[in-house]
Amino acid sequence: MIKSCCAFLLPILNITVIVSMATLPAGCAKEKKSSSSGVSIGAPQAYPPTKKVTPDQLTASSGTSSLTENTFASTMSADVASLLVVDRFRTTPQEPSTDAAKNALMSEVKARLFSDGPTNLLKLIKNVDTRMAEYDTRSSGSKSAPSCLSSTPVDLSTVFTVPALSGTTTIPLFGQCRETVAGATNLTLIFGKKDNDWYLLDGTTKGSSGTETCIASMVKVSGTTDAERIVDGYMVVTGGKSDNFEQSTTLMHFYADVATGTLEFSAAGSGIGFDQVHSRTDGDFVYVQAQDSVANSGVLVHACFKASDLTLASISDCSTLQSSLALVSLGTIAAGTTSLGSAIPATSANNVNLTTLISNYCGKISGTSLDSVPLFSTN
Repeated sequence: MIKSCCAFLLPILNITVIVSMATLPAGCAKEKKSSSSGVSIGAPQAYPPTKKVTPDQLTASSGTSSLTENTFASTMSADVASLLVVDRFRTTPQEPSTDAAKNALMSEVKARLFSDGPTNLLKLIKNVDTRMAEYDTRSSGSKSAPSCLSSTPVDLSTVFTVPALSGTTTIPLFGQCRETVAGATNLTLIFGKKDNDWYLLDGTTKGSSGTETCIASMVKVSGTTDAERIVDGYMVVTGGKSDNFEQSTTLMHFYADVATGTLEFSAAGSGIGFDQVHSRTDGDFVYVQAQDSVANSGVLVHACFKASDLTLASISDCSTLQSSLALVSLGTIAAGTTSLGSAIPATSANNVNLTTLISNYCGKISGTSLDSVPLFSTN
């Protein structure tokens, strides 16, 4: 029986290797006995409160993968080409004429945003927690607490901007500690606490094979107890270069509020099943409105579903959810477009320009915009 072991954290590879005492030299046991004055970072998790307000049936396996490589390649070119249509948004959503079309709307949301793949919303949130757990392990096991933990939070809120109903707004972000791991994946993580709120940024500008990609999560976690947690975050996912849309390209905004039991998310892009999708749930019903450049002739449609089993409900059952949508309904601008016409929800400002996602987000993560945050280091 193995009575003890030594664990080594390899931050670059994100692997924890457990080695039996029987295979280690005697020095390992002595190292284990050495004193440690490190401290736990103590950041709250973003995944549990988000999962808590997400209907179970929405996260149950749908039997399809979301945007694994080449999964939807056959429709990708049609999606992008159709984005060039000027008058593609409607200010008032319409109900699809058949129940099958309404159910297809929910199936698409589930398959694209809650199933395995790069645009799996909950997985992206969980990845932030996993990364933070690694840093917490390093901090707790160090001989002294990393000095950055006691540094004054650096205000980074002007670094990232996102579409608003009028003009743009900024993503709130404060950083106390930063680590960038150059190499195959170009990882960057920043975290910090300002007042009672925690701010987390987790980004990579290369895939596991070294190919250019962009996955970034910027999350704010508020509330001092699990019962009052609020998770507010933006996520960027894009594959390939800025001039090609071979894979999913999207900006997502989500807001989970445990106290009210609500989850709301808005997303726009190419290769996610929709040009735009906006949904809100309160635990009883799930309201979804979406616009697809191919399906439904580009009309903005909506439908209501029971949260318990995702079966259809009357659209009137979701009237409160529809009227209480709080996030910006993101839209999409494809390559080459400069004007969207007049039939959009608000102004062109609330539309995501696919060609600038990399430079606006991952370009800044891999640049010098975040260098004012002290480095995370342990002894």
